[in-house]
Amino acid sequence: MRKRTLSTYLLAVVTTLLVVLLLACKAAPKTTPAPAPTVTATATATVTAAPATVTATAAPAPTVTATATSTVTATALPVVTVKMLRSFALDSPFNIAYRYFLEEGNKMGEGKLVFKDGGGTEVAPPFDQIKLAKAGIIDLLITPTVYPGAEFYEAWPLDPGIMGAMGPDVRKIGMTAALDKMARKKMGVAFLGAPGWYTFTIFLSKPITKLADLKGMKLRSTPSYDLLFKPLGVSTVVVPPTEVLTALQTGLVDGLAWPSDYIIATGYAPYLKYQVYPELWKAPGNGAYANAAWFDALPQWHKDKLMEIMVKAEQESIPRAEASSAAEIKKVRAAGVKPIVLSDADWFEAERIIFEETNKLLRDKAAGNAEEVIKYLNMFYPPKQVWLPTYDWK
Repeated sequence: MRKRTLSTYLLAVVTTLLVVLLLACKAAPKTTPAPAPTVTATATATVTAAPATVTATAAPAPTVTATATSTVTATALPVVTVKMLRSFALDSPFNIAYRYFLEEGNKMGEGKLVFKDGGGTEVAPPFDQIKLAKAGIIDLLITPTVYPGAEFYEAWPLDPGIMGAMGPDVRKIGMTAALDKMARKKMGVAFLGAPGWYTFTIFLSKPITKLADLKGMKLRSTPSYDLLFKPLGVSTVVVPPTEVLTALQTGLVDGLAWPSDYIIATGYAPYLKYQVYPELWKAPGNGAYANAAWFDALPQWHKDKLMEIMVKAEQESIPRAEASSAAEIKKVRAAGVKPIVLSDADWFEAERIIFEETNKLLRDKAAGNAEEVIKYLNMFYPPKQVWLPTYDWK
């Protein structure tokens, strides 16, 4: 018997499987395969992302234009009338500063601060006018400081004194404020300023060559000029301005101290032959006094405006007075009044006498305030140069 190999067996197995498969195919029914089912699935996923840094630029703020309508009720400023008093005729050269308030002051006052001329010596004599300011009968007095001197010697050196400085200079060094404080305490009167510009010389009916030649002469004077005249041995005669012409005509006096631009209109020129230079007195001359209670009660606008006008008056009075003197001196020369010029040494000697006598007066009459006033006077003494006019005076 032959031996069967592995391939023989494999062939038999394969053959058998094929037969079985064919028989199965014939027996099974034909079918249509079912469609694949539709499946809807919802997936939920959790995703963790790394944090991101975001830099944002802010959008510019929108521009909004708004129109606001508001109603403001303003209180109208009251009208304040300032009643003033003077010591000379309204058109006098001595009233240049006074007229400034009536002319320019009323413009600057804008109709809310009105300056009114209240009269002069027909209301009260010059030496008594300060009493009306104290009593509040008048509001503002502009007068040479010598007139209220009996009650307020502290301001005496400003008329015409030894200052050689004008109102703006006096204010700048603090003297105006100091005098205001003193006047309030002593009189209940405010000292508001020193508006004016006086330069006085000596007019004579006979000539001199030196200061000592004045000794023995009779000169019309006021207490302020006595500070020089009496130490020089001059016989002084005190007469009011309205009587000076008669004193000259009758020979009662040989001359007087007077501003150069006020002898033509007064009629003095025909009795005066010489005018002495350099000018011996030079100062603001005036003081402005106001009732303190009245001034302090003013509305702030009016108070500020009044002081603004006062400062301007101090400044503007100087060129106005110079212009007046420059024009008038030509008439004085044409009237035959000739200039006499003293030596510089004589001039400085005259200023020394006036300064020392002023200090004596202050220590005697204003003892409580004398040293403070003298402190201010020392700021201007001795004069740095001789005072000669800036215009043609020969």
